[in-house]
Amino acid sequence: MKYCEMNLEHDPIIVVQVLENDPTDESFDEYLDTYLGLLKEREKCSVILDARLSGFLPVRYRIKQGKFLKEHDQLIQERVHGIVFVFKSILTRFMINAIFAIKKPSYPYHLTGDMDEAFTWAKQQLDKPKEIKKAS
Repeated sequence: MKYCEMNLEHDPIIVVQVLENDPTDESFDEYLDTYLGLLKEREKCSVILDARLSGFLPVRYRIKQGKFLKEHDQLIQERVHGIVFVFKSILTRFMINAIFAIKKPSYPYHLTGDMDEAFTWAKQQLDKPKEIKKAS
């Protein structure tokens, strides 16, 4: 079963909708490979990670995603104008904010529980000049 769906209806905004299915090694690798391919195909984009349906991501996949982000940090910085994380849980958003306060991503980000707000923010980021910086 798929871990997520990639929606390009609002291209150059990539919507990654995490499904209710628990990830498997195969489905998580497919997600990362597809995401990387979409980034390579675009000069610029914003990303909305819609995780409203998702459960808790097991630690091995969080580690894998962290390695992926580190490995592709330069590409992400060059092409991604911002990433919006959409979580229905206020507690989850609070925890992510706390993590980002300690280790800030190298790209602009926004946390919300509302898809309309996510699209507004993602569109605004596309109009801003790109600033490349090192992850802290």
